[in-house]
Amino acid sequence: AGSAPTDISADGCSHTSCEGITPSLFLLGNTGAGKSCIINILAGRPFYRTERGNAAVLGEQVPGSRIASDESSASETDKVSTHLLKTYDPNEPELMLIDPPGSLDTSGGLVELRNAIGIGMAMRACGPMRVGVVIPENDIMDNNKGEGFVRLAKTLSALFPAENGSFGAAKNMLLIINTKAERTADEQMDEKMQLLLKKLTSIKSARAHDKNVGSFIRAVLDQVRICGKDAIVHFLMYEAQEANGEASKQLLGSYDPAYPPQKSPVRLLCFRKEEMIDRILQLPTIRDPANSCALPLSDTARQALTSMLRGSGDDCGDGGKIGVREMVKFSCERRDVHALARLLQ
Repeated sequence: AGSAPTDISADGCSHTSCEGITPSLFLLGNTGAGKSCIINILAGRPFYRTERGNAAVLGEQVPGSRIASDESSASETDKVSTHLLKTYDPNEPELMLIDPPGSLDTSGGLVELRNAIGIGMAMRACGPMRVGVVIPENDIMDNNKGEGFVRLAKTLSALFPAENGSFGAAKNMLLIINTKAERTADEQMDEKMQLLLKKLTSIKSARAHDKNVGSFIRAVLDQVRICGKDAIVHFLMYEAQEANGEASKQLLGSYDPAYPPQKSPVRLLCFRKEEMIDRILQLPTIRDPANSCALPLSDTARQALTSMLRGSGDDCGDGGKIGVREMVKFSCERRDVHALARLLQ
């Protein structure tokens, strides 16, 4: 069963899982990476594609999805969305999928602050949590030194800090590479994995001066070495087959200009969702997310926050004041999240 985008209440609990007992998968990624698409795939929504490359979901979608072939910097998920997934695993029969706003929305510091509040409140609503990190393949394999991946690495390092300087949630994370491509033979998949690891190593070397990026990539490579590549990396690929006549008729008979009438068949895209669910359930959980995580604020967001606070401070509601210095280590705890929320009201 799906659910509408969840409003997180004042005490940080979602209306769908107020006690936070159900284990969760927290999906993170840059804006437009495909987090909501992952939820639709895991929810069993059928995906179709026409010859022009446009993808569509027939039937009810899990809210917040961007099902399109274009890359847009604007997030279509501007509040936390959830979906309760039936896993059919006897030990964990249900898993709450959580899709927060885009981690790095390009609309400016204040929008990023708003998104950070949504992430913080969602963390407070989570029970035992695993992390799915969604990354478009081009963000790693492109020729601009992996800038999209670097931005994400900085955000994740801020969200999951660790005392020893390494990425704090590596063992709880599945790296989902959104390839937007058809599945290849096993030997080609091995070559694809080796190329990915080689590219990550190259990005780490090029960013030797950036501690956060280096820590994140080092943690990923260490987990691959310790647990095996399949335990931490999942290539999201599909197997295409001809859609049935009714699905083709629905798509090709629509008035949507993205799906004009054509003679070529519509393809049904089949993803191996059970394989992805198995990998997710094999990950260890973060037992207390709100106390383990900090808010992922970039330098731009911190500058916006500093401007708002300069010379004033904010009343915390419990007799204390929060100033610029304390904001540097903002956590997902209730006091910090509520102070940020009041600043933006």
